[in-house]
Amino acid sequence: MVKLGILAIDPGSRNLGWVYMEDRQIVQGPGTVKLWGGGDKRTYLNIHAFIQGHIRAVAPDLVALESYFPRRQKGAVVIPELRGIIKLVSYQMGLDVLEVSPPTVKKTITGNGRADKDLVRKTVNEEYGLSLSSTDEADAIAIAVTAFRKMEDER
Repeated sequence: MVKLGILAIDPGSRNLGWVYMEDRQIVQGPGTVKLWGGGDKRTYLNIHAFIQGHIRAVAPDLVALESYFPRRQKGAVVIPELRGIIKLVSYQMGLDVLEVSPPTVKKTITGNGRADKDLVRKTVNEEYGLSLSSTDEADAIAIAVTAFRKMEDER
């Protein structure tokens, strides 16, 4: 049986959460990349290099991202730009990008499409026997699990 590998990324305004999973099992990460307070050149180049390096290191079958719906001004510019960099690098390296909506991620993990970030983190910790304090890392795992479910539903 062929294993499906997903690099899931949760770009935020201050941190980028990531995890690499194969068949719903954590293989590498989860981890957090600190961002330097906005859309400066250093942030974009760092994220480009980070994504490229991780794709080379783990050779995922696809990259999963949460689709973005700005509700607040914070991150309204930076997050879409980071998502663009992640998508561009993924496409340049021959990978598809699967986007999943925040309510779908929350519903998949907690059963409630309107759950808050702390409930997502708590549920991920319980499911995987972790003690994550970072909602960015927990969100990345939740994005990966949602992507696995979506791929299974499409088979």
